[in-house]
Amino acid sequence: MRKLFLNKFVSNITIKLKLLLLLAIPMIGVLLFSGSIVWERYGTYKEIIYLNKLVDFVVHSSALVHELQKERGLSAGFLGSQGQSFRENLQEQRKLTDDKIKSLKELFSGQSINNEKIDSLGRTYLWSTLQELYRIRKEVDALTIKVKPQITFYTSLNSIIINIIAQVSKLSNHSELTSSLFSYISFIQSKENSGIERAVLNNTFAQGQFEEDMYVMFISLIARQEAFQSSFMNATSEDIKQKYKDTMKKDIVEEVERMRLIALSGKKEELLGVRASDWYKTMTEKINLLYKVENEIVKEILGKAKKLKELSYYELIFSIIIVSLILFLILFVSLVIHRNISLRIENMLVKMDRIVMGDLTVQVESIGKDEISMLEVKLNDLVKSLSSIIGELKYATEKLHNSSNDLRKSSDILSNEMDTASNESLSITSSAEDMNFSLESVSASVEEMSITIHEIAKRASEGSNSSRIANDRVLSMHKSINELGEHARNISSVIDSIVAIAAQTNLLALNASIEAASAGEAGKGFGVVAGEVKELSFRASNSSRSIKENIGIVQQEVVNNIQSVELVVDAIQSSNKISLSIASAVEEQSIAMKEIAEMIAKVSSSSRKVAKNIAEIATLVKNGAENADKTNQQTLVLDELSSNLQNIVNKFQINR
Repeated sequence: MRKLFLNKFVSNITIKLKLLLLLAIPMIGVLLFSGSIVWERYGTYKEIIYLNKLVDFVVHSSALVHELQKERGLSAGFLGSQGQSFRENLQEQRKLTDDKIKSLKELFSGQSINNEKIDSLGRTYLWSTLQELYRIRKEVDALTIKVKPQITFYTSLNSIIINIIAQVSKLSNHSELTSSLFSYISFIQSKENSGIERAVLNNTFAQGQFEEDMYVMFISLIARQEAFQSSFMNATSEDIKQKYKDTMKKDIVEEVERMRLIALSGKKEELLGVRASDWYKTMTEKINLLYKVENEIVKEILGKAKKLKELSYYELIFSIIIVSLILFLILFVSLVIHRNISLRIENMLVKMDRIVMGDLTVQVESIGKDEISMLEVKLNDLVKSLSSIIGELKYATEKLHNSSNDLRKSSDILSNEMDTASNESLSITSSAEDMNFSLESVSASVEEMSITIHEIAKRASEGSNSSRIANDRVLSMHKSINELGEHARNISSVIDSIVAIAAQTNLLALNASIEAASAGEAGKGFGVVAGEVKELSFRASNSSRSIKENIGIVQQEVVNNIQSVELVVDAIQSSNKISLSIASAVEEQSIAMKEIAEMIAKVSSSSRKVAKNIAEIATLVKNGAENADKTNQQTLVLDELSSNLQNIVNKFQINR
């Protein structure tokens, strides 16, 4: 139920409002997320600004410590000399110290740093201790305070300031700056112990001996200096470390070490050999070198703080720009999409209203490939499909209207023709009976013709057999004549051989006669024989020629007989083929006559059925005439319906 209500509620919201909601919800989320990022960057920037102010406080505080260290040393020397030395120097130093105190107070009074945090770090205690400074100064001037309490006071005051600096360094969340601050604290603590050492030995050299517990303090000061110096060297950057080494490579440092060794010996005569003013001057120069290094450290810290501030500022500006660009891009893209969807949907609604009014010439322009474009394409396809259907329907209604008119006319004609057909069917029945009688007569004639054709086929078959026998005999005679011709050719060949022999014999007889004549009397008898042989060969030759001529005549007659026989064979074969053709044709005619007889019998039977069917048709035609009248009435109704349908379809506008 709840889901149904939610769907109904969402369905009742316009597309524009839905798109605005879709735009508003992520925009609010992006605004909140972007705002948190910018706020975080702004908080970091404020923290860096505050950290820069704290660094400024550290610089001012360390400057005050430096001046207090010098004042402490001069005060100790003044007390150790019972007011005989350092008076003018002390007064000048107090002015420098007061200037640093004033500068620090102005830093607080200007509210440039958070007072509450400074209070929590000992601001109140610092101011109260600074108020004690003026009382201590009076006691120093009056020589009513001993060196140790005086040194302890200044040391305590510097410790308070250094402790505040140490606490300030803990407020930094940036490791590189924090590391620099811690190394700086170690350095100023080492420098502070150097200042205490200056005050202790200033008093010692002024008196020529250590006061009670001052030697132990001196040893402790040296140890603390080395410890803080080691801590500083481990924590500081390589650049500062190198600057420290370069700065401390001075003769003055070696001179301080020489005087320190004298003090470590504890021998009074050696202590008296060093003037307090010389020690103070030498140690001050060393401390000034340390102060020079301190300034480099401060410069590095200030540079890092400034760099952090600039980086934080740029990150803040960059975040604001990026967030603004993202918001602008989201807003721009969202508005473009919103406008695109809204305008296209509105355009589709306008076109669909025209479609509803029957205008199927509408075309929605599709300009993309998104879902709305697909919907536009589908709408165009739907319009085309509807236009095609309506066009076909228009054509069909026109055809239907024309067909209904034709059908009505045809039904009138059919009704009239049905009456005519009823009358004609009676005449056809009578004609069918007459045709049946005629077919029976034709059937009898066909049977008689079939018998005659059968007899002709029989005679043609007998003639064909006789022709075949004559053909066989003529072929046999043709073979015999061919053999006779062959024998005649053989005899002619033999005669040719005899003629050749006679000619050879005649030649031999001639040679014998010549030989007999040459023999004389001895050859007479042989000559007579040769003459007889010659005569016989001559007659044999003549007889052979006569026989050859007769045989030639016989061969020619044989050839003529062979040709005549071949003509007779061809004639008999043609006659045989004709007889066969006649027999085949007669046989086919006989079969055809049988088929005709059967067909006539079937036709006769069918004609009787036709006559019967025509009688039935006459009855059906009468019924058809009655139905034609009813059809005519229905065509009038159909004509009216087609006219109404045509009027409805004509309301639609389509492309031709």
